[in-house]
Amino acid sequence: LVVNDGRLNSIADTVSIAVNMPPTATITSPADGAEFMEGATIIFTGSATDPEDGDLTGDALVWTSSIDGEIGRGTSFTTRTLSFETHIITLTATDSHGATGTATTITIYISRAY
Repeated sequence: LVVNDGRLNSIADTVSIAVNMPPTATITSPADGAEFMEGATIIFTGSATDPEDGDLTGDALVWTSSIDGEIGRGTSFTTRTLSFETHIITLTATDSHGATGTATTITIYISRAY
């Protein structure tokens, strides 16, 4: 509102606010509930899409284990070093503006090799 000689006039302006939507991450493999022998090669694959950035790759995707912490980065990696026990695996995607999205977690089992 602007006061002009005691009269009120209104000024209308449109303000656009950009909202940074979080990415969506998906774990493709291994399957939830999969079991592996200790030392076996395990292939992890997944993907992430962001409304503003499109497909995310590389360091934008971080894989973690509830036991071993960060275990890999990117859309695909292999490992043979997961500790014996039950792991909850999470894939977290981060877009160029810092918004994060986390895939539905999976649980995998690492059995002792005797």
